[in-house]
Amino acid sequence: MACSSSLLSPSSSILRPSSFRLLESASDSFSEPKPDESKTRRSMARWATSLGVGRTFCVSLLLFVLFVSLALHFSLGPGSVSPEWIALRKLGPALSAQPSGATLEITPAANDDEAYKKNVARFSNKTKTHHTLDASPERKNLSKARLPDLLLIGVQKGGSTAVTEWLFEEGVCGATPFQDGGFSSLKELHFFDAYERFRLGKSEYLQHFKHCVGKKTRFTMDATPDSFWYPEHVYEVYKDDPDLDRLKIIVLLREPIARELSLYNHMRNLWSKDPDPKAWYRRVSTESFPEFAKKKLRDGADYKSYYAQYLSRWFQFFDPQQILVLSYEHEVLPGTPAKQRIGDFLGHSFRDDKGAFPRVNEQSNPNKIRKVPCSVVERARPTVERWNKELYELLATWKPHAMDPFPKFEIAACVGGDHNDTETN
Repeated sequence: MACSSSLLSPSSSILRPSSFRLLESASDSFSEPKPDESKTRRSMARWATSLGVGRTFCVSLLLFVLFVSLALHFSLGPGSVSPEWIALRKLGPALSAQPSGATLEITPAANDDEAYKKNVARFSNKTKTHHTLDASPERKNLSKARLPDLLLIGVQKGGSTAVTEWLFEEGVCGATPFQDGGFSSLKELHFFDAYERFRLGKSEYLQHFKHCVGKKTRFTMDATPDSFWYPEHVYEVYKDDPDLDRLKIIVLLREPIARELSLYNHMRNLWSKDPDPKAWYRRVSTESFPEFAKKKLRDGADYKSYYAQYLSRWFQFFDPQQILVLSYEHEVLPGTPAKQRIGDFLGHSFRDDKGAFPRVNEQSNPNKIRKVPCSVVERARPTVERWNKELYELLATWKPHAMDPFPKFEIAACVGGDHNDTETN
C-alpha cells in the first residue's frame, strides 16, 4: 500500500494511541462478527483493519530507513566523503605527534584513520566562513583569479630570495603587496603567517594575485619563507581549490646552526639601519649570538630549525609528490643542481638553467659574525644532530622530490671561546 504524506504528518491519527485502540476494537469486531451485525458495520471493520496494516507498514519502512542512515553515518564518519579526507587516506606513512623533545615515531597511516580525521577536523573548523568568494562588485574580477600554483615556503635564510629573483627573471608572476603598514612585498606576501591578514580569508588572498590573470606566464608564486611554519593555514585556503593537484611547493633546507647564525646577522643588520624598539628583530640589540643560539637551538617553543617537526605536518596535508626539498649547501649554493631540479619538478625548461643564482642579501655590516663560537656548537650539537636524523628518516619514508638520500648537513668549523667573532675589514 502506498504511503500518503498525510499518514506521516504530526496531526495524523497514526501517532495517537487512541487510534490504535479504535483499530484494535474494529479488528476484533471484524474477526468475530456477531450473527445480527449489519453489513455496513462489517465493511467499516474491514476498512479499518486494512488501514491499520498500511500505516504499520509505513512506520516500519520509515524506521528501517532511519536505522540504515544512522548506521552508515557512524560507521563511515561525517567527514568520510570529503575530498581532503580521501586524499589524506591515500598518503603513505605518517609521523605521530610527539611531546617536545621526543623522538618522532614513523607509523603506518593505513590504520590511523582516526588520527587523520582529528588532524583535518582540528584545522578545518576555524575560519570556514572566510573561504567563500563573495559576489560584491569589488570582488567581481576574482572569478577568473586563481590561487598561486607555486609556493616557495622557506626556510628563512635558506636561499629563498636568490631562487625567487631567478624565477622572477624567468617570468614567474609574484604578489601585489599589502598596503596595511605591515611588511609585504612582491616576493613575500606574508598572508599565512600574519593572523590579521589570514582571517580575511581566501578571497583576500586571491585579490593579491588577480593581476596575474591573462599574463604570459605559466606560474604564479608566493615565496613567503615564514609560510613553512603554517602548513595548516595553507591547507585551509587550498583544500577546496579545484586546481589543488596543480600546486607545487618548494622548500630549501640549510644546516640549522649556520641558518641561525645567518638569521642573527640579518637581524643585526636591520637593527643597525633601523633600531626600532618594536621591530621583530629588536632582541639582537641585547643578545649576543651565543645567547640567541641557546634559546633557538634547543627543544622548546622556538625550535624553528627542527625541520622534521614542520615537514611532517606538510606531508599530512599535501601529497609529498607535490613538494620539492632542496639542500642549500649542495644544490642552492652551486646553483645548477637546484635550477635543473626545479625545472624537472615544475615540468618546465628555463632559459637560464645553469650557474649560480643571483647574489642577493649581501651585507656590508662590519659587525657581521663570520664563524660560530665552539661553545655554541658543543651545546647545540646533540639536539641538532637528533633533529637532523629525524629529518633524514622522514624524507626517506615519505619520499618527496629530493636528493635520494638527502645529503647530510655538515656543521661548519667553529672558533674558540664564547664571543662573537666579527668580520674585520
